[in-house]
Amino acid sequence: MPMLGVHKTNQHGQSSAALELCIPLLSIISQFKCHSGLPVIGNVVKDEEVNIPIIKTERLILRSYNMDDLDEYAKMCSDSEFMKFISGNTLNYEQTLENIAIIQGHWMLRGYGIWAIECVQTGTFVGRAGLLNLYGWPGIEVCWALLPDHRGKGFATEAVRAAINWTFNNKVTDCLISLIHPYNVKSIAVAERVGEVFKEQIAFKGNPAKVYEICSKKNA
Repeated sequence: MPMLGVHKTNQHGQSSAALELCIPLLSIISQFKCHSGLPVIGNVVKDEEVNIPIIKTERLILRSYNMDDLDEYAKMCSDSEFMKFISGNTLNYEQTLENIAIIQGHWMLRGYGIWAIECVQTGTFVGRAGLLNLYGWPGIEVCWALLPDHRGKGFATEAVRAAINWTFNNKVTDCLISLIHPYNVKSIAVAERVGEVFKEQIAFKGNPAKVYEICSKKNA
């Protein structure tokens, strides 16, 4: 799980990430909906309302968040052991909802973003993966995070590969990075499995971060 989801507040308790993106939270939240019933074209489904593609892999569906994901996502974000390599700070229920709104808004403003990950077999929410490029990011980051119960099954690798393929096939960018804490050996292993290579170590948001990178074959 790369170092993403940095959530800092100002003196009024407002999220700096939300302010940086200028996201109208209520209008975004009102657009959350389930993906069922959308037309399938090959392995990709387009949600025209929020313009977020749905990608199907062998075992997973990468899709837009919906309100049914909130409880499980809130559990994930409130777990201090889980969050230590992401932002170092846990989120309460309200902050988790705001985080989802930021994710949805990122798609609207950038044209790419983070998907919720659903297990095809069970229909359950298992985590998130996708692209992140907030203010101050050193590049477009491919990032991922799974609920503890769903780790060790190869889901992260499968989801990240799908996100990378979508990025390069749609010419979003020629290169992606991942920002990973040096002690986060499991995420380093995922990065290496999907073809990312170590580039450098930097200081990012006050923490050390290893920068892993992958470029499209034409630029490799």
